[in-house]
Amino acid sequence: MVTIHPISHATAILKWGGEIIYTDPVGGASAFEGQRKPTLILITDIHWDHLSAETLAAILPKDASLIAPKAVVDILPGMDMSSNETAFAYISPGILRIFPKCAR
Repeated sequence: MVTIHPISHATAILKWGGEIIYTDPVGGASAFEGQRKPTLILITDIHWDHLSAETLAAILPKDASLIAPKAVVDILPGMDMSSNETAFAYISPGILRIFPKCAR
């Protein structure tokens, strides 16, 4: 079962099979207070209502994965992520399959 907790326009928290997925995190760290840390963050667009570098820097755990289009990753180098072990994956047109831990 997938549980969806809407935050704002495109921002939501999905809980699925032990995974905590944040989508398009914006709104600052306060928008995510009291929530479990993400295991994966999905960013779908470079526009302000889908991507906030400040929010991302505040909420991105060192062991979370970040999935985003190349255009998003290209504008993130200004962020200091040198101590982050985040794995980046680029989205390309097609189907993206994400399997929760219980299905692996």
